[in-house]
Amino acid sequence: MSKTKKTAKKKNSRAKKAPAGKIVRFWRWWYAKGLLFKLFSLGFVALFLVCAYVLWCILTLPDLENAQAAYRKPIVNIIAENGDTIATYGDLYGNPVNLETLPEYVPEAILATEDHRFFQHAGIDPIGIARALYTNLAAGRRVQGGSTITQQVAKNLFLTFDKTIKRKIQEMLLAIWLEYNFTKEQILTLYLNRVYLGSGTYGIDAASRRYFNRPAEELTLYQAAVLAGILKAPSRYNPAQYPKAAKARAKIVLDKMADNGFISRAEAVKALVNADTETTKKQNFSNDRYFSDWIIAQAEDYLGEIDRDINIHTTFRPDIQKVAAKALQDSINSWPQVNEGAAVVMGYDGAVLAMMGGIDYNKSQFNRVSQARRQPASTVKPFVYLAALENGYNTEDVIHDKPVNINGWVPKNDNGKYYGHIFLEEALIHSLNTVPVILANDIGIKTVHKLFRRFGIADSRCPLTPASILGSCEVSLLKLTAAYAALADNGHAVRPYGISQITAKDGTTLYERVSSSGIAIADKEKTEQIKDILRKVVEEGTGQEAALSFDVYGKTGTSQNNRDAWFVGFSDDIVAGVWVGNDDESPMPRVYGGNLPAKIWRLIVGNSSRY
Repeated sequence: MSKTKKTAKKKNSRAKKAPAGKIVRFWRWWYAKGLLFKLFSLGFVALFLVCAYVLWCILTLPDLENAQAAYRKPIVNIIAENGDTIATYGDLYGNPVNLETLPEYVPEAILATEDHRFFQHAGIDPIGIARALYTNLAAGRRVQGGSTITQQVAKNLFLTFDKTIKRKIQEMLLAIWLEYNFTKEQILTLYLNRVYLGSGTYGIDAASRRYFNRPAEELTLYQAAVLAGILKAPSRYNPAQYPKAAKARAKIVLDKMADNGFISRAEAVKALVNADTETTKKQNFSNDRYFSDWIIAQAEDYLGEIDRDINIHTTFRPDIQKVAAKALQDSINSWPQVNEGAAVVMGYDGAVLAMMGGIDYNKSQFNRVSQARRQPASTVKPFVYLAALENGYNTEDVIHDKPVNINGWVPKNDNGKYYGHIFLEEALIHSLNTVPVILANDIGIKTVHKLFRRFGIADSRCPLTPASILGSCEVSLLKLTAAYAALADNGHAVRPYGISQITAKDGTTLYERVSSSGIAIADKEKTEQIKDILRKVVEEGTGQEAALSFDVYGKTGTSQNNRDAWFVGFSDDIVAGVWVGNDDESPMPRVYGGNLPAKIWRLIVGNSSRY
């Protein structure tokens, strides 16, 4: 092929490719333009949505006119029968403080810990936010917050503590509003008077009085550092509960104060040296709190949500409580193999007069009267005999006490003996194990269980087994004592109660209990026969340690391996139940219902009856 023809062919080839190249470049240009347009459109939509969301946050801001109003939980006063206030629940506020009257290091400790750039920013601190983000990303978790004191005031005054984007945006908006309408000093003062500092205290003065028994104006440098340290975690650094953790945190606060020039290093060291002499006031609750905690847990059942200050008038008797506390504590402290106990005293109608849920509320707030469920052992036997009386037996019937074997289960009497032919009442007086099993096997275990349920000492959790006849099903001391109250009241159902009236702060009655006799759940004649046997239990049977100079009635109980020991009974005017044991359910050698619990019961009832 000639050179001329080759050249012509190349030109023709370029001519054909030229239009195609232009088309490709055109579409590339159009695609780029379209992508930019899409990106611009998406950005515009996103910006619009963000602006709309912020506008919605602004429109749904709370009423700013209430800037000075502090929200607090309603105050609930628990009042004894004699009119004394035995406990108060709710938030505690101290006296308002002014920056001028406080030592300089008090607000400085707060600033060093929470917001050392407080006087430089305008409500929101971008540097603080950036620092917090970097620290949290480096740690892989949230270890630092970026909120300013102004933001915290906005949250405390107006907002909930929900962790939502809306709340955070509103918090920032309100922080700007606060900075515009208040001076820095006013905002800091609001913070000092409203900030939560643990144990239900709000404000620096309330916390100062609570932890150090002094007004905020008298705080030392170390004490100021302790209070500032609480802010990071009010429960973890509570000085009354965790003094070592609080001191370690106070050291960090003092170091921060020195880093920011508020104090010198020498002052920080001196404050720590003096720390051990500035003891924290230990929170020391009365044992009355077992009763008042029980009451406060029931208050919402009567009123629904508590949204106002109220006074709860109760059946509580401080004089009887004092007797019960002394009897329980002194007696258990003299028995080294026992570390816990509980006691409850009530009227025949179920009005709870005293409640000791443990030997020391400050060591354990667990209420062993109402919350613990333990095996009642022989204390349920009177109800087995009552079921037998209802089904044709008589107290003077003769029962053949002999070995029993029910599908391999062989109950034995405590002393291992069998008494042959014995009167039914004698078997209960001496708390034989075989006879109630023989009776239940005859009338039917299901029949006995139905009576147990009538008296409230068994529920659906109690298996229908022969062992349940001897008290293997767990029950609370409160319910067991109420069952004995039903016996004392000739077979009328008893529901324990402690609230007689609830009133508002202005005296308006919100609830009032109407006295009424419980429904009959057993025949009066049959319960009178059981009561007569229970009197003999104390006079000549297993309960002789409970005997007093007047008639009393009761029954002992000791669970397997001496893990629980009970005495429950009544006089002519009160009903009382006593339990002793170890929380870990370890055995108590040589402790039986007929010794330690019976002695405690005698001390309580002997000094409380005829009230």
